[in-house]
Amino acid sequence: MKNKFRIFLFALVGALSITFISCDDDETGVAAGVDTIPEFRNGVFVRFADGETAPATVSYSEPDTAGFTATIEDFNGNAVSYSLDVNATIAGNTQIAEDVFVVTSFPSELRIDLPTIASALGLTLDQISFGDSFSFVATATDADGNESVGILPSFDDETGIIGIGNTNDPLLNSAFYNSAMNFAFTLACPAFTVEDVVGTYNVTAQAFFPDSGADLIREVVAGPGDNQVTIVGGEYLALGSDDLIITFDPSSGSVTAVNDDGVSLPASAGFGVNTYLLENGLVLPCAGTGVIDLRLNFTPLNGNPHDFILVKQ
Repeated sequence: MKNKFRIFLFALVGALSITFISCDDDETGVAAGVDTIPEFRNGVFVRFADGETAPATVSYSEPDTAGFTATIEDFNGNAVSYSLDVNATIAGNTQIAEDVFVVTSFPSELRIDLPTIASALGLTLDQISFGDSFSFVATATDADGNESVGILPSFDDETGIIGIGNTNDPLLNSAFYNSAMNFAFTLACPAFTVEDVVGTYNVTAQAFFPDSGADLIREVVAGPGDNQVTIVGGEYLALGSDDLIITFDPSSGSVTAVNDDGVSLPASAGFGVNTYLLENGLVLPCAGTGVIDLRLNFTPLNGNPHDFILVKQ
Protein backbone atom coordinates (compact mmCIF):
# COMPACT_ATOMS: atom_id res chain seq x y z
CA MET A 1 0.00 0.00 0.00
CA LYS A 2 1.46 3.35 -0.95
CA ASN A 3 2.00 5.93 1.77
CA LYS A 4 0.42 9.11 0.45
CA PHE A 5 1.58 12.37 2.02
CA ARG A 6 -1.56 14.48 2.11
CA ILE A 7 -0.52 17.95 1.04
CA PHE A 8 -2.89 19.67 -1.36
CA LEU A 9 -1.38 20.41 -4.73
CA PHE A 10 -1.33 23.97 -5.97
CA ALA A 11 0.38 25.29 -9.08
CA LEU A 12 2.08 28.40 -7.76
CA VAL A 13 3.03 31.25 -10.06
CA GLY A 14 5.18 33.96 -8.45
CA ALA A 15 5.67 34.24 -4.72
CA LEU A 16 3.27 32.85 -2.14
CA SER A 17 3.02 34.96 1.02
CA ILE A 18 1.16 33.85 4.11
CA THR A 19 0.37 36.23 6.97
CA PHE A 20 -0.69 34.93 10.38
CA ILE A 21 -2.46 37.30 12.80
CA SER A 22 -2.78 35.82 16.25
CA CYS A 23 -1.57 36.00 19.80
CA ASP A 24 1.95 34.62 19.96
CA ASP A 25 4.83 33.84 22.21
CA ASP A 26 7.03 36.96 22.23
CA GLU A 27 10.22 34.92 22.26
CA THR A 28 9.42 32.45 19.49
CA GLY A 29 6.86 34.29 17.35
CA VAL A 30 4.76 31.10 17.34
CA ALA A 31 1.10 31.25 18.31
CA ALA A 32 0.41 30.15 21.84
CA GLY A 33 -0.36 26.44 22.01
CA VAL A 34 1.10 25.78 18.55
CA ASP A 35 4.38 23.89 18.32
CA THR A 36 5.32 24.91 14.78
CA ILE A 37 4.08 27.03 11.94
CA PRO A 38 2.83 24.83 9.07
CA GLU A 39 5.25 24.61 6.19
CA PHE A 40 3.89 25.55 2.77
CA ARG A 41 5.48 24.03 -0.27
CA ASN A 42 4.73 23.50 -3.93
CA GLY A 43 3.00 20.25 -4.71
CA VAL A 44 4.45 17.97 -7.37
CA PHE A 45 2.72 18.25 -10.71
CA VAL A 46 3.58 16.63 -14.04
CA ARG A 47 2.02 17.85 -17.26
CA PHE A 48 2.09 17.03 -20.95
CA ALA A 49 4.22 19.36 -23.07
CA ASP A 50 2.42 22.05 -25.04
CA GLY A 51 0.71 20.61 -28.10
CA GLU A 52 0.77 17.06 -26.72
CA THR A 53 -1.75 15.09 -24.70
CA ALA A 54 -3.18 11.63 -24.15
CA PRO A 55 -5.59 10.65 -26.95
CA ALA A 56 -9.19 9.72 -26.17
CA THR A 57 -8.87 6.64 -28.37
CA VAL A 58 -6.02 4.37 -29.43
CA SER A 59 -6.09 2.16 -32.51
CA TYR A 60 -5.96 -1.56 -31.75
CA SER A 61 -5.59 -2.74 -35.32
CA GLU A 62 -1.99 -3.78 -34.52
CA PRO A 63 -1.98 -4.90 -30.85
CA ASP A 64 1.80 -5.33 -30.63
CA THR A 65 2.36 -1.61 -31.28
CA ALA A 66 -0.87 -0.11 -29.90
CA GLY A 67 -0.33 2.90 -27.67
CA PHE A 68 0.91 6.49 -27.81
CA THR A 69 3.97 8.57 -27.00
CA ALA A 70 4.04 12.05 -25.45
CA THR A 71 6.51 14.31 -23.67
CA ILE A 72 5.90 15.00 -19.98
CA GLU A 73 7.31 17.92 -17.97
CA ASP A 74 7.88 18.75 -14.31
CA PHE A 75 5.68 21.85 -13.86
CA ASN A 76 7.01 22.99 -10.47
CA GLY A 77 10.59 21.81 -10.92
CA ASN A 78 10.58 19.50 -7.91
CA ALA A 79 9.63 16.04 -9.22
CA VAL A 80 12.07 13.17 -8.88
CA SER A 81 9.70 10.40 -9.98
CA TYR A 82 6.39 9.86 -11.73
CA SER A 83 4.54 6.55 -11.77
CA LEU A 84 1.25 5.47 -13.32
CA ASP A 85 -1.31 3.05 -11.96
CA VAL A 86 -3.68 1.53 -14.52
CA ASN A 87 -7.38 0.84 -14.00
CA ALA A 88 -8.54 -1.27 -16.92
CA THR A 89 -12.06 -2.24 -17.94
CA ILE A 90 -11.72 -5.45 -19.95
CA ALA A 91 -14.94 -6.95 -21.30
CA GLY A 92 -16.80 -5.10 -18.55
CA ASN A 93 -14.53 -6.32 -15.73
CA THR A 94 -12.22 -4.00 -13.78
CA GLN A 95 -8.57 -4.85 -13.19
CA ILE A 96 -5.90 -2.69 -11.55
CA ALA A 97 -2.10 -2.67 -11.72
CA GLU A 98 0.24 -0.29 -9.86
CA ASP A 99 3.41 1.43 -11.07
CA VAL A 100 3.05 0.14 -14.61
CA PHE A 101 5.01 3.04 -16.08
CA VAL A 102 7.75 4.90 -14.13
CA VAL A 103 9.74 8.00 -15.14
CA THR A 104 12.60 9.48 -13.08
CA SER A 105 13.87 12.39 -15.19
CA PHE A 106 12.18 15.41 -16.75
CA PRO A 107 11.32 16.33 -19.40
CA SER A 108 10.94 12.78 -20.62
CA GLU A 109 9.27 10.83 -23.39
CA LEU A 110 6.42 8.76 -21.97
CA ARG A 111 5.52 5.68 -23.99
CA ILE A 112 2.21 4.02 -23.10
CA ASP A 113 1.87 0.67 -24.86
CA LEU A 114 -0.64 -2.17 -24.66
CA PRO A 115 1.89 -5.03 -24.35
CA THR A 116 3.27 -3.51 -21.13
CA ILE A 117 -0.24 -2.92 -19.77
CA ALA A 118 -1.35 -6.45 -20.62
CA SER A 119 1.72 -7.94 -18.90
CA ALA A 120 1.14 -5.88 -15.75
CA LEU A 121 -2.47 -7.07 -15.62
CA GLY A 122 -1.48 -10.69 -16.15
CA LEU A 123 -3.24 -10.82 -19.52
CA THR A 124 -2.32 -11.73 -23.06
CA LEU A 125 -3.03 -9.33 -25.89
CA ASP A 126 -5.74 -11.58 -27.30
CA GLN A 127 -7.68 -11.09 -24.04
CA ILE A 128 -7.92 -7.35 -24.78
CA SER A 129 -10.25 -6.10 -27.49
CA PHE A 130 -11.91 -3.12 -29.16
CA GLY A 131 -13.96 -1.00 -26.76
CA ASP A 132 -11.88 -1.88 -23.69
CA SER A 133 -10.79 1.20 -21.74
CA PHE A 134 -7.85 2.20 -19.56
CA SER A 135 -7.59 5.03 -17.03
CA PHE A 136 -4.31 6.17 -15.52
CA VAL A 137 -3.64 7.85 -12.18
CA ALA A 138 -0.19 9.30 -11.54
CA THR A 139 1.79 9.62 -8.33
CA ALA A 140 4.46 12.33 -8.57
CA THR A 141 7.09 12.46 -5.82
CA ASP A 142 9.57 15.13 -4.70
CA ALA A 143 13.03 14.67 -3.15
CA ASP A 144 11.57 14.64 0.37
CA GLY A 145 9.21 11.79 -0.45
CA ASN A 146 6.08 13.97 -0.57
CA GLU A 147 3.60 12.52 -3.05
CA SER A 148 0.91 14.17 -5.14
CA VAL A 149 -1.75 11.79 -6.43
CA GLY A 150 -3.81 12.65 -9.52
CA ILE A 151 -7.23 12.23 -7.90
CA LEU A 152 -9.56 14.88 -6.48
CA PRO A 153 -9.35 15.31 -2.69
CA SER A 154 -12.07 13.48 -0.77
CA PHE A 155 -13.27 12.98 2.77
CA ASP A 156 -15.83 10.48 4.05
CA ASP A 157 -17.93 12.19 6.73
CA GLU A 158 -19.20 8.87 8.07
CA THR A 159 -15.88 7.08 8.45
CA GLY A 160 -13.59 10.08 8.86
CA ILE A 161 -11.29 8.65 6.20
CA ILE A 162 -9.35 11.04 3.95
CA GLY A 163 -8.95 9.78 0.39
CA ILE A 164 -5.57 9.41 -1.27
CA GLY A 165 -6.31 12.11 -3.86
CA ASN A 166 -4.78 15.56 -3.37
CA THR A 167 -4.86 17.22 -6.81
CA ASN A 168 -7.51 19.88 -7.26
CA ASP A 169 -9.98 20.07 -10.12
CA PRO A 170 -8.50 23.06 -12.02
CA LEU A 171 -5.17 21.25 -12.31
CA LEU A 172 -6.75 18.02 -13.54
CA ASN A 173 -9.23 19.52 -16.00
CA SER A 174 -7.88 22.87 -17.18
CA ALA A 175 -6.48 22.91 -20.71
CA PHE A 176 -3.89 25.43 -19.50
CA TYR A 177 -2.24 22.92 -17.15
CA ASN A 178 -2.52 20.01 -19.64
CA SER A 179 -2.37 17.51 -16.80
CA ALA A 180 -0.57 14.18 -17.08
CA MET A 181 -1.75 13.25 -13.58
CA ASN A 182 -4.98 11.58 -14.67
CA PHE A 183 -6.04 10.53 -18.18
CA ALA A 184 -7.76 7.71 -20.03
CA PHE A 185 -8.24 6.17 -23.44
CA THR A 186 -10.43 3.57 -25.11
CA LEU A 187 -9.39 1.12 -27.81
CA ALA A 188 -11.11 2.43 -30.91
CA CYS A 189 -13.50 0.28 -32.86
CA PRO A 190 -12.51 -0.69 -36.39
CA ALA A 191 -13.64 1.87 -38.97
CA PHE A 192 -17.45 1.95 -39.03
CA THR A 193 -20.32 3.70 -40.74
CA VAL A 194 -23.33 5.71 -39.61
CA GLU A 195 -25.52 2.62 -40.13
CA ASP A 196 -23.55 0.84 -37.41
CA VAL A 197 -24.59 3.52 -34.92
CA VAL A 198 -28.31 4.06 -35.61
CA GLY A 199 -30.81 2.26 -33.39
CA THR A 200 -32.65 2.41 -30.07
CA TYR A 201 -30.62 3.31 -26.96
CA ASN A 202 -31.12 3.45 -23.19
CA VAL A 203 -29.83 6.49 -21.32
CA THR A 204 -27.52 5.14 -18.58
CA ALA A 205 -25.92 8.40 -17.36
CA GLN A 206 -27.62 11.79 -17.19
CA ALA A 207 -26.97 14.74 -14.85
CA PHE A 208 -28.99 17.50 -13.17
CA PHE A 209 -32.52 16.69 -14.43
CA PRO A 210 -32.60 12.92 -15.08
CA ASP A 211 -35.46 11.50 -17.08
CA SER A 212 -37.33 8.42 -15.95
CA GLY A 213 -39.32 5.55 -17.39
CA ALA A 214 -39.98 5.73 -21.12
CA ASP A 215 -38.16 9.08 -21.30
CA LEU A 216 -34.89 7.20 -20.79
CA ILE A 217 -35.14 5.73 -24.29
CA ARG A 218 -33.66 7.55 -27.30
CA GLU A 219 -33.83 6.83 -31.00
CA VAL A 220 -30.60 7.55 -32.84
CA VAL A 221 -31.07 8.22 -36.56
CA ALA A 222 -28.71 8.90 -39.45
CA GLY A 223 -27.79 12.41 -40.52
CA PRO A 224 -28.45 15.14 -41.28
CA GLY A 225 -24.92 15.23 -42.73
CA ASP A 226 -22.04 12.88 -43.44
CA ASN A 227 -20.62 11.16 -40.34
CA GLN A 228 -23.47 12.53 -38.26
CA VAL A 229 -26.23 10.96 -36.19
CA THR A 230 -29.10 12.62 -34.38
CA ILE A 231 -30.18 11.71 -30.85
CA VAL A 232 -33.91 12.37 -31.05
CA GLY A 233 -35.09 14.27 -27.98
CA GLY A 234 -31.58 15.31 -27.02
CA GLU A 235 -30.43 15.33 -23.40
CA TYR A 236 -33.63 16.12 -21.52
CA LEU A 237 -36.56 14.59 -23.33
CA ALA A 238 -39.06 15.35 -20.56
CA LEU A 239 -38.03 19.01 -20.52
CA GLY A 240 -38.33 19.39 -24.28
CA SER A 241 -34.68 19.79 -25.27
CA ASP A 242 -33.80 19.94 -28.96
CA ASP A 243 -32.45 16.96 -30.87
CA LEU A 244 -28.71 16.49 -30.30
CA ILE A 245 -26.68 16.12 -33.49
CA ILE A 246 -23.21 14.65 -33.09
CA THR A 247 -20.44 14.56 -35.69
CA PHE A 248 -17.83 11.82 -35.33
CA ASP A 249 -14.68 10.50 -36.94
CA PRO A 250 -15.52 6.95 -38.12
CA SER A 251 -11.85 5.93 -38.07
CA SER A 252 -11.39 6.68 -34.35
CA GLY A 253 -14.89 7.04 -32.92
CA SER A 254 -14.06 10.48 -31.50
CA VAL A 255 -16.92 12.97 -31.42
CA THR A 256 -15.72 16.14 -33.11
CA ALA A 257 -18.76 18.44 -32.84
CA VAL A 258 -22.32 18.84 -31.62
CA ASN A 259 -25.03 21.22 -32.80
CA ASP A 260 -24.13 24.17 -30.60
CA ASP A 261 -27.26 26.04 -31.72
CA GLY A 262 -29.51 23.32 -30.28
CA VAL A 263 -31.20 23.94 -26.91
CA SER A 264 -29.88 21.48 -24.33
CA LEU A 265 -31.43 22.92 -21.17
CA PRO A 266 -34.72 24.71 -21.88
CA ALA A 267 -35.88 27.75 -19.92
CA SER A 268 -38.44 25.52 -18.21
CA ALA A 269 -35.59 24.11 -16.11
CA GLY A 270 -35.23 27.51 -14.47
CA PHE A 271 -31.87 28.58 -15.89
CA GLY A 272 -32.81 30.27 -19.13
CA VAL A 273 -32.03 28.84 -22.55
CA ASN A 274 -28.75 26.92 -22.74
CA THR A 275 -27.29 25.37 -25.86
CA TYR A 276 -25.13 22.28 -26.31
CA LEU A 277 -21.40 22.52 -25.68
CA LEU A 278 -19.08 19.57 -26.36
CA GLU A 279 -16.30 18.68 -23.95
CA ASN A 280 -15.44 15.32 -25.55
CA GLY A 281 -17.11 12.13 -26.66
CA LEU A 282 -16.82 8.68 -28.20
CA VAL A 283 -18.97 6.56 -30.47
CA LEU A 284 -18.25 2.87 -29.90
CA PRO A 285 -20.51 0.56 -31.92
CA CYS A 286 -18.22 -2.39 -31.13
CA ALA A 287 -18.39 -1.99 -27.33
CA GLY A 288 -21.01 -4.53 -26.25
CA THR A 289 -24.20 -3.71 -28.11
CA GLY A 290 -22.96 -0.19 -28.82
CA VAL A 291 -22.21 2.92 -26.74
CA ILE A 292 -22.40 6.67 -27.27
CA ASP A 293 -20.37 8.27 -24.48
CA LEU A 294 -20.58 12.07 -24.32
CA ARG A 295 -19.13 14.67 -22.00
CA LEU A 296 -21.20 17.82 -22.43
CA ASN A 297 -21.54 21.28 -20.96
CA PHE A 298 -23.96 24.17 -21.23
CA THR A 299 -23.48 27.57 -22.79
CA PRO A 300 -23.84 30.26 -21.53
CA LEU A 301 -24.35 28.34 -18.25
CA ASN A 302 -20.78 27.03 -18.43
CA GLY A 303 -18.74 25.28 -15.74
CA ASN A 304 -21.02 22.25 -15.52
CA PRO A 305 -19.36 19.41 -17.45
CA HIS A 306 -21.38 16.21 -17.18
CA ASP A 307 -21.81 12.77 -18.71
CA PHE A 308 -24.56 11.79 -21.11
CA ILE A 309 -24.17 8.10 -21.96
CA LEU A 310 -26.38 5.88 -24.10
CA VAL A 311 -26.18 2.10 -24.54
CA LYS A 312 -27.77 0.41 -27.53
CA GLN A 313 -30.58 -2.04 -26.86
